[in-house]
Amino acid sequence: MIKKGFTLIELMVVVLIVGLLSGLVVVNVNNSRISSRDAKRKADMGTVSSALAAYYADQHYYPSGSYSTMITTLTPNYITLGPLDPLNPTRVYGYNIAPAGCTTANHDCSSYTLWADVEDDAHNATAGTYYAIKNGDESNTITP
Repeated sequence: MIKKGFTLIELMVVVLIVGLLSGLVVVNVNNSRISSRDAKRKADMGTVSSALAAYYADQHYYPSGSYSTMITTLTPNYITLGPLDPLNPTRVYGYNIAPAGCTTANHDCSSYTLWADVEDDAHNATAGTYYAIKNGDESNTITP
C-alpha cells in the first residue's frame, strides 16, 4: 500500500523553517529602514549646512534662534523647505549658535552646530550621541 501526502513531522519542520526565515527577513527589513531614516537625517543636515554656508557668505553671520527660526530665516532664499524628521515630522533637529548670547541683530553669530538624534545607536560611541555638523564639519560624537 502506497501512502500519499506528508507526515505531521514533515509539515511541522517546513512551518518551522518558514517561520525562522520570515523572522530573519523582518529583522533585516527593520534594520534597513532605520539605516535609511538615519541616512535621510544626515542628508538633511548637509542640506541645511549648505544653506547656512550660503547665508553666511552673504550676511557674514549665522541666523540666531531655534532651529525653526533659523529655517524661517533661510526660506525661501537659501532653502526651499525645512527638512523634517522622517520618523516623526513634529520632531525638529537641533541648532545652536555661538558665541553665547550672540544675536542676528548684532551680526555676531560666527559659529553653529546642527544635530539630529539617530536611531542606530549601535554605530555610535555611546547611546544618546547625535549626528552633528559644526561649521560644516561632520561628527558622530557630539552630545548637545
